[in-house]
Amino acid sequence: MRMTRAVLLTSLVVGGVAVTSSTHAQLSTPIDIVVQNGQFLPASVTVPSDSPFVLRVKNLDPKPVEFASSMLRVDRLISPNTSVYIQIGNLQPGRYTFNDVARSATHGVLIVQ
Repeated sequence: MRMTRAVLLTSLVVGGVAVTSSTHAQLSTPIDIVVQNGQFLPASVTVPSDSPFVLRVKNLDPKPVEFASSMLRVDRLISPNTSVYIQIGNLQPGRYTFNDVARSATHGVLIVQ
């Protein structure tokens, strides 16, 4: 009985991840930003205006990263060696800055054209 519950719970968790991944793929191909050695790579990303998109931010550093942007209304804590998906709606042309709250030198910009 316990084994059946464990298998069912594992199936539900795996199923939830699969649904989440396919939802992201339907919106758009994720735009990747990597945090490595205390820097965003790339530090500048260009996207078209008036089109929703998904940012995939992967933290390769050994410390957590707090990806934040007041302009984008985003604040996400990213554990070491994990990724987060951030859905961004339609944006007007302009420059939208983002940073790691814990490291003032770690910053980047999203350029919408």
